[in-house]
This record gives sequence, C-alpha cells and structure tokens, in this order.
Amino acid sequence: TPDVGANVTFTVTLTNSCHNTATSITVNDQLPSGLTFVSATPSTGSYDQGTGNWTLGTLSNGANATLTIVATVATAGAKTNTATVQSLGQTDNNGANDSASAVVTGVQLDIVISKTIDNANANVGQNVTFTVTAANSGPSAATGVVVTDLLPAGLTYVSDTPSQGGYVSGTGVWAVGGIASGANATLQIVATVAQTGTLTNTATLTAVDQPQSNTNNDSGSASVSSAQVDIAVSKTVDNATPDLNSNVTFTVTTTNNGPSAATGVVVTDQLPAGLTYVSDTPSQGSYVSGTGVWTVGSLANGASETLQIVATVAQTGAIANTATATSVDQPDTDNGNDTGSASVSAVAVDI
Repeated sequence: TPDVGANVTFTVTLTNSCHNTATSITVNDQLPSGLTFVSATPSTGSYDQGTGNWTLGTLSNGANATLTIVATVATAGAKTNTATVQSLGQTDNNGANDSASAVVTGVQLDIVISKTIDNANANVGQNVTFTVTAANSGPSAATGVVVTDLLPAGLTYVSDTPSQGGYVSGTGVWAVGGIASGANATLQIVATVAQTGTLTNTATLTAVDQPQSNTNNDSGSASVSSAQVDIAVSKTVDNATPDLNSNVTFTVTTTNNGPSAATGVVVTDQLPAGLTYVSDTPSQGSYVSGTGVWTVGSLANGASETLQIVATVAQTGAIANTATATSVDQPDTDNGNDTGSASVSAVAVDI
C-alpha cells in the first residue's frame, strides 16, 4: 500500500525444481498501467523493459534466479503485476506454477476544506458560528489530518465543537486525525464580532499523511460584515418666544455618524402638554402624531434626515419638546447624543 509517487520493488524468483537443466528460458513481466519502470536487476540474463521479457537462457537442476524490478506507483488503486514463464526449451511437467503475481494499491486522496457562517451580516457584539468541513474525496483513507483555523483580529473566541479530534483556540490547530474515503469531519467555532468592517476567517489543511491528488481545495473562507453606528439627534425651534396661540416649527435632525449604514432607525417626539399638533413634514419615513413615533428607516454613513413639526403654543411658560432615538438595528456606540430638545416660552399679550 505505497503512496502514489513512491517506488516499490518487485522480486521475481524462478526455480528449476526438476532433475534436468532447463534451457532457452524466457519469463515475461510487463508492468501494468499505473506503474512506471525505474530499473531492473536480474541475477542472470537480461531484462527488456519494452517487452517485459527476462531472458535467462539456462538454469541448472535445483537452481534459482531472481529479477528485481523497481517501479514508481503513478496512480491510486490496485495494480497487479504478473510474471509468467514465456518460453522453455523443455516440456514443463507442471504448468500450474508457471505464473505468479503481486498486488500494490496506490494510496492517494483529496481532502477538501470548506467553510460557512451562520450570519454574514452580524452586528458588533453579536456571536457568529463558523462551520469548517474537512471532506475526504478519496479514493484512499486519510490519516494524520490537521487543519489550521486561527481567528483573525476582530473576532473573539467563545467556544468550539469538533465532530472529532481536538481544537486549540490559541494556535488555531484542529487535529482531525483519520477520515475514511467519502467521509468528513466538522468543526464549529463560535466567535464574538468585536469590531466593524469585513472580517474573513480562513481554514487551511496543513497536514495529511497521504499524498493528495488536488491541493487547490485545501482552504476555505467565510466572511462577516459587522455593523456599528452612532445615531445623533438634535432639535431646534424657529421661535423660542412666540405669542400665545401662535404656531412654531420644531426641526428634528437625526444623523448617522457611522461608520456603518444604519437600518431600522426610529425617533420618538411626542409633543408635551401646552403644544397642539398642527402638521408634520418628514424628509424621509413617516410620523404619527398620536404616538410621536417618526419611523426614519435607513441612514447611510454620514447621512441626515429631518422632521419638521408645526405646533400651536397653547399655554404660557417654558415648554420643552424632546426628540429621542429609540431604535436602530445596529449597536449605537454613543448613547449620549441620542436626545435633542428645544424649548419655547409663550408670551401672553393683553391689549
């Protein structure tokens, strides 16, 4: 069971078991397909690699002769090498032992590494699960399989679950061991996304005892694009000291300071007592005056959207109107700027 690419040595032994000298002896040993001739050493006579004929000539009573043939195993699978008495000057009284064979099975395989992730668009702080698969496409069984998968910067190790073997998170080495032909082994690695951007995790086959027929599929990668945002809310009013029962316009601005795009942005601006809703004009999304919810939607990195609310000032004294970012799909890195306020103080006129 040699590896493909290794050399093997066949030894043919011819024995004259009769009481007479044998003459004009020729033995044929033509290498089969999958075995490449390297050299031949006959103890007597000569060997022709082209025809496979070993011409001995004479062999005395009770004597034997040997032929060693060195060949390279060129392909996987079983190969039978047969030596047969081709010609003899005398009559052989037992033709049943005029042929002998030896079988070699070339060992070669193809380990295929693939990798998947359960969530390719995770947020910073979320956990993701990578699954590494090492599959043996055969045709031979594999031993000593080792795969290396060291998490890159930005991914923090949490846990691992190998279907066989053991994984060391510090080195990224997964000692898989043996994989039968047609079988596979898996490794799941749970990691926390610790930073924004696209993070690529790669697993690579680093060792196997047998030669491979294809090394182009020895690596597999999976990426996660992590998101993180900073939603800021500010608010202004066009007239801070309006007349009683006059209208004022509040302008709410929500800005995504990035670095990622934001989705699912919601800002709440419920008018307080003393301000009576008149109308609203959002630059994007929709506003419900009864709940004060402005459904903004998506905000690109660096983008801003505005909401104008017209209200009637129905009472005197200072009235503060506050808008707060209440929802966003991505983690917000700074909650200190999620609120904006503007106040009015109505002036009563007595004519």
